Amino acid sequence: MAPPYRPDTDDAPAHRMVGQYCLLECIGQGGMGVIYRARDVSLDRTVALKILREDLQSQPDVVTRFYREARAAARLNHPNIVQIYSVGHIDGLPYIAMEFIKGQPLSALVQQSGHLPWRRALHIAEQVARALACAHDAEVIHRDIKPSNILIDEEGRAYVTDFGIAKILSVREQLTVDGSRLGTPQYMSPERCRDEEVVAASDIYSLGVVLFQMITGRLPHEATSSVELVRKILSEPPARLREFVPSVPESVERLVAYLIEKRTADRPDSAERVCEAIHLVLQGRPLDEIRIPMRSALEDFRRSGVDAPAFTAPDATTRFLPDSAFARFTLRWFGTTHPWHVLVALAAVVAAGVALGSAVDHALREDPRITAAGELRRDVSPWEQSPEVGQFERDAAGGFRLTFDFPGFRVERARWGRDTLFVEMAGAEELRYDVVRVICSATPSSESVAVSVPPWTVPARIGPGEPPALIGTTFLPLIGADAALVRVDRSRPGADSGLYLCASQGADEPLRLLMSSQPGPRAAAVEAPASSVNCGAISPDGSRAAFAVREPGADDWRITELASQPDGAWRQRAITSSGPAVDAVLYAPNGLAMLFVRRVSSSYSEIRMQPVGAANPDPVRVVAGNLRLTPGAFSPNSGRLVYETQAGFGEPRLRLLTLDGEGDPDDLGVGTSPYWHPTGAFIVALARDGNNQYQLFAVRATAPYPRRQLSFAPNGLAAPACVSGDGVWAAAPMDAADPPSVLLVGLEHVRFQ
Repeated sequence: MAPPYRPDTDDAPAHRMVGQYCLLECIGQGGMGVIYRARDVSLDRTVALKILREDLQSQPDVVTRFYREARAAARLNHPNIVQIYSVGHIDGLPYIAMEFIKGQPLSALVQQSGHLPWRRALHIAEQVARALACAHDAEVIHRDIKPSNILIDEEGRAYVTDFGIAKILSVREQLTVDGSRLGTPQYMSPERCRDEEVVAASDIYSLGVVLFQMITGRLPHEATSSVELVRKILSEPPARLREFVPSVPESVERLVAYLIEKRTADRPDSAERVCEAIHLVLQGRPLDEIRIPMRSALEDFRRSGVDAPAFTAPDATTRFLPDSAFARFTLRWFGTTHPWHVLVALAAVVAAGVALGSAVDHALREDPRITAAGELRRDVSPWEQSPEVGQFERDAAGGFRLTFDFPGFRVERARWGRDTLFVEMAGAEELRYDVVRVICSATPSSESVAVSVPPWTVPARIGPGEPPALIGTTFLPLIGADAALVRVDRSRPGADSGLYLCASQGADEPLRLLMSSQPGPRAAAVEAPASSVNCGAISPDGSRAAFAVREPGADDWRITELASQPDGAWRQRAITSSGPAVDAVLYAPNGLAMLFVRRVSSSYSEIRMQPVGAANPDPVRVVAGNLRLTPGAFSPNSGRLVYETQAGFGEPRLRLLTLDGEGDPDDLGVGTSPYWHPTGAFIVALARDGNNQYQLFAVRATAPYPRRQLSFAPNGLAAPACVSGDGVWAAAPMDAADPPSVLLVGLEHVRFQ
């Protein structure tokens, strides 16, 4: 048999055979062996083939451990663990055939970017922790968790490799074998540095070091020699995360400190507990919730009569519980065992309360991130992309989970342009109970997220009901970008309120004021304050915007339309007479007609239609009943209409109506928030699945109207659903998600039985 290919030779491995494996290229080498991308010709699949290093093949104990540990790892079956296909030898040459992952090691990813956003780092760490949980349940300890043993594929999924192999070499050997197997012991736990038994908590410590390095690009202990590094790991407290990245939340810093505690008993007691802790941090919840069992374990340890070792410095995440019940209470809630510290602090807070309250209120009113007073100007661009705004995460079904970095907010509504998703989020400002809103734009093709309209404050009560902020979206050919019609209310007297036409990233003039509550040359003639605007839409060509306006001093509403003029100005005029409240306005895709909904009573509404640009005091009534119209109600050819109806307390149902024909609407079954696909072949809507949770479904637009489930979100989805203008994506908010999240599902391969 031909010898294995060595990278330091000029021989090409393309036609070299090792048993049934055709070596294609060398993809890595280390202290234990060489890894090749190879083709298993008997099964016709690509594998990663690891061959034991030549100088170790003559050591029987090493070869025996190689086989035993590899076979133990082969028992593991987990989506985040590189699968081992076979273990054996060919003509005395020990090998392991493994799943080939098309991606790169985490070490290369961190080296390229310097460091990762903390949310992405936590998601990677969670996947590694899940892999470790599977291994630990099978009584397999990895012993060598480090970035080079974590692979990241092209979709961002993490895979752990080299399970069990590190145990082959002793600690002394790991520090000296050619520097390529483990190099210096940066990721080694204190107990491993002391050559003690390696346990599951040792893997957790190494994961904590990896997480620290992902976020900071540094290590918690750094030294110029292995001996000095081991000394620091054993005796010195680690560096803190925010020493290198001050913007990282404190909870993330505490989580990492929890993972790299020096004593195994002070770390999470399992990899499952690590996953729970990561979930708490991502949701913005206190890490103390996961530490309660840890504190109980420490208290039991104290009562056992075992002498506690002395610490060189107070521990960051855990302390032994004091005997006094009151001291334990202050430790639990205030982080100190001295109650008088708490009393002094409370007295100081009370003494400064009035002054602090006034200062905070003034600061919040002046903070542009809260009020955004004056930021919506042409000479101010709030469109700078930031990786901390949000991120796309691939899900198992090939779609995306889009998560925004606004903990405590909720998704109010989401609307597509052509390929940009605008998402409006709202949250209560704690000190004033006003509503803080922010609008972000996200583009799946580039996986980019940006703040389109900076956060601004809406007074808690601005009249009867709270008008929406994100009114409509479209693609604007004039400026070559997706755009949103946004209604902005200001809480400060004299600040601009009005309707703004906001383009997505890349537009030359991202913000254009259409109607303002303050007179000015940039806006159309003011006939009503912006706070009276309820809903609206933008025409397909971007030349018109229609919205519902409440009459001053009354509960009557009219439809007002803004039309762009050759000189760039906008002219405003009423196109309907006053009447009952208007719940929805939308333009037909062909731009020739407009629909709107008059809510006559709480259980009776009318859908009316009229030609675009024409004033008509009494538009044609299309259909009436207890119904609701959504932004995607018009079919692409504008000839059909889908809407939802409600009968009593039952589930809403979908109806399909032909606008130019006669007869009753067709019943499409239960569902809500319907939206036409731009091909006209099917409709996307929300409906309950077998677990009584709302999921996205596709309903074919021809009888007998079969449907297919598109999403499988664990906690369900919430309205509204929407479809991108290019037909590639459907989106809906994830129900009760914190931080706010939206699920994106691909629509390119929808098929019906």
